[in-house]
Amino acid sequence: MLAADAFVNYRTLLEDVTKHPAMGIFLSMIQNQKADPEQNIHPDENYAREVMQLFSIGLVQLNLDGTPVLSGGQQVPTYDQATVRGFAAVFTGWDWNSSPESACNETDSCCDEDNYFWCGPSSYEDMGWRLPMQPVERYHDDTSDKQLLVYPGVGLSGGVLVHGGDAQMELTAALDNIFHHPNVGPFIAKRLIERLVTSNPTPAYVQRVAQVFNNNGAGVRGDMKAVIKAILLDPEARYGHWQRPDTFGKLREPLLKITQMWRAMAARSPDGRITSLRPWPPIEQQIGQAPLRSPTVFNFFKPDFAQPGEVEAAGLVSPEFQILSDTMVVSTPNYLFHEIFCHYVGGDCWDIDEAAQMDEDRDAVLAANDPAGLVDAYNTLFMAGQMSPFMRNVLITRLGQMTVDDYGDELGRRRVQHALYLVMNSPEYSIQK
Repeated sequence: MLAADAFVNYRTLLEDVTKHPAMGIFLSMIQNQKADPEQNIHPDENYAREVMQLFSIGLVQLNLDGTPVLSGGQQVPTYDQATVRGFAAVFTGWDWNSSPESACNETDSCCDEDNYFWCGPSSYEDMGWRLPMQPVERYHDDTSDKQLLVYPGVGLSGGVLVHGGDAQMELTAALDNIFHHPNVGPFIAKRLIERLVTSNPTPAYVQRVAQVFNNNGAGVRGDMKAVIKAILLDPEARYGHWQRPDTFGKLREPLLKITQMWRAMAARSPDGRITSLRPWPPIEQQIGQAPLRSPTVFNFFKPDFAQPGEVEAAGLVSPEFQILSDTMVVSTPNYLFHEIFCHYVGGDCWDIDEAAQMDEDRDAVLAANDPAGLVDAYNTLFMAGQMSPFMRNVLITRLGQMTVDDYGDELGRRRVQHALYLVMNSPEYSIQK
């Protein structure tokens, strides 16, 4: 769903995320029910909090450039507990999808009023895991007014959603209330810039992207294709490594290192699955991350984390450094070593059949005959041509020391492996510029 929605409107993405059963489980919105004082039942507030705090507006009001709005020298909150309760009441009455391809069939109960808590996918292949959640009106709160977000130009009078709508109507109104909050543009702009380009964007950079979020040039708000284009083509993204060399860039996440290496080296799995991200030892114990296994809703690291020392003293942030512990500094290169020297087409390591096998022979002829040409090719492939002359000379010297006398017919592949290992663990590659 996230891949399919990468370039849609943010409002569409917000609704698809809200209705996805994976999110319903992760933030306990699925089978949420309206208040019942006699049974001491209250709507679950989990998703209500996180959809605001993490996915849309954040905790404090923002200027268009992403800096906090101040009142009397203090930051201004975006919402309070009454707002959380209002959204929690909106997000009631949603359950697994009961289409014929999903949880409703001859042997399983449909997710209806009588089986609200006793239904769901019957197997791992069941479409119910992927189909949007459906409303079950008996469990939706349609009798109370809900306090939602208040901001200049808000469509709801006083930010209050008057009762009486069904689950979908109230969900639409609530998500529209979030979507049009002035914080969304700068909040999303800054988070995406941090993930895609640099950990410390200037306020001017954030403002330029936020303006595109607010209006793509054709009067459309939330056009993510236009937003991403604005992020990647902004002058700060293109020239920041020259203009601000001491503060521009970001630490590459180890999982992104691995996936870039696999893509660049045409990695393929013999059976179409990759199980080398094996459960023991868990990959997060080796690199600090695992696909779809963030330990909390705050990701693997926090966006405001600052590495103690020079980074923190300079007032900068370095989010990815939060998982670069003393242990990971050693274990991550070790993991990459195993991938590079074991998991290649024709390899004979014990777990080769479970691995994504890289095509290291593809560059073997070049490596055997022209080590400098191999280094230049990997400079383009992995580092966008940003390799320093110093690093280039170090790599060429190292590869030149490897000879046929030492490696025989394997010289080309061995040079490829050494070049990959040194590039992937180098400071110049590890800090994306």
